[in-house]
Amino acid sequence: MSYVLYPAVVVLGARLRPRTNAAVDQLPWPSVTVAVAAHNEEATIARCVTNLLDQSYPGPPVQILVGLDGCTDGTAAALEAIQAPLLRVMDLPRMGKATTDNRLVESASTEVVVTTSAGSEFAAGTLELLVAPLRDARVGCATGVFLPRWDRSVASEGEGAYWRVEYAVMAAESQLGILAVASGTALAFRRSLFRPIPADSDADVTIAPTVLINGGLVVHVHDAVVFDDGPGSLRVSLRSRRRMVLRALPTTITMVPRLVRTGHFLAALGLVNHKVFRWLTPLAAVLWAASAAALVLDGSQPYSVLTAALILAGMATAGLVLATSRAGRRATVGLAVAQIAFTLGVLDALRGRRARTWNRDAG
Repeated sequence: MSYVLYPAVVVLGARLRPRTNAAVDQLPWPSVTVAVAAHNEEATIARCVTNLLDQSYPGPPVQILVGLDGCTDGTAAALEAIQAPLLRVMDLPRMGKATTDNRLVESASTEVVVTTSAGSEFAAGTLELLVAPLRDARVGCATGVFLPRWDRSVASEGEGAYWRVEYAVMAAESQLGILAVASGTALAFRRSLFRPIPADSDADVTIAPTVLINGGLVVHVHDAVVFDDGPGSLRVSLRSRRRMVLRALPTTITMVPRLVRTGHFLAALGLVNHKVFRWLTPLAAVLWAASAAALVLDGSQPYSVLTAALILAGMATAGLVLATSRAGRRATVGLAVAQIAFTLGVLDALRGRRARTWNRDAG
């Protein structure tokens, strides 16, 4: 349902919905702070900050605020070498990305805050494209497109395939006015609508629904592209996605009733189908397979064998079709890794585990 039916319904709904070209009064270009949380990112932080300083923006000069989350490497030294009056660095104890993001937003004084990662690189014009929707007073949050740098690895190709599907759904939800998810690597929001991120959660799953709950729209900007380092290996991809689900699932579940109570029923329904059901699908499939096997062995349900055979045949056919090309094979591997990670992440959440910190090199 979350991989086929929901995407098909929401994309079709977006295409059938009439486009409105009503004129909207444009606010002046807002003041902007780009917030970057970094833990031991000496290899990429200078590239990231230099890229941000090179971005064009027609409004007031853009402030760059970097939060050092307990760095023990040369990240601080790399930043000291950058002579830029618009750059400010906060040296913080190890607190985790969510708490560091909270401190950065609290320290910002601009109307809009843009969040990204320490390994990111904005495509030309991305900052302006990402902030432009916020000139509409109705819009409270804009999210762009994160693309992993292609390094010819199975992990990066699988990651790219996953995100292409993800952004097609997000674009459709945005057009329908029910988008409640965002990419923290390419995210702009009004500081007045921000609420602190729980320490064991992420900006990706808290800021967008919070903006909706507080009366703002969330929009997807397809042309605002941010590149970031891919997982590098399937092992790191598995670990990263597992942690993502562990941090996202509990928060997302709490957001659903809050969206319903504030009149955003369709956004809540979309969030459940887009995220929650997707994370639960692998575990549900395992439970279904076990139940089907039990019925087959019991012999009490004559149609269970046929049903199981048809579903397995459909899955096998889809796998064979994808396996006919190199890209298809790699996308299949990426999807399989994601399903394993989702299952492990859900089990972690059910066991009450929490994850507040992340070390990219520990994968």
